[in-house]
Amino acid sequence: MVESSGGGQPCAGSLAKMQPCNLGPCEGAPLGDSEMSPWSEWSACNAEGMSFRMRKVARQATGGGKPAIGSVSEVRSCDEVVDCVVSAWTAWDACDKSCGGGQQQRHRQVTTNPRNGGKQCARELVMTR
Repeated sequence: MVESSGGGQPCAGSLAKMQPCNLGPCEGAPLGDSEMSPWSEWSACNAEGMSFRMRKVARQATGGGKPAIGSVSEVRSCDEVVDCVVSAWTAWDACDKSCGGGQQQRHRQVTTNPRNGGKQCARELVMTR
């Protein structure tokens, strides 16, 4: 390439141009359709109640074979039934009186709330004796 000189203007635009050609498959090239990988396992449900799974193109098409068609990810709602789960009872507290008849309590907590029609939590979360 020669730079402009003697007051001439530099060349404008590209000095090379490319265009595709011979786009058909090569003779004798093996025809191979693309293939998708198997789906992954569904993910655990996230905080928004959604689960995901993925796959990828495992093999690209060759020799004019069929291209990959289809989604590489899927999303679904977690409509699974979840029952209530409560913790184990705590140990009994110390008696609230040293004489004259006192009381003791023990507690438990809800660790998983029910969803989608699951079994409701027990009403008794505090026990007194």
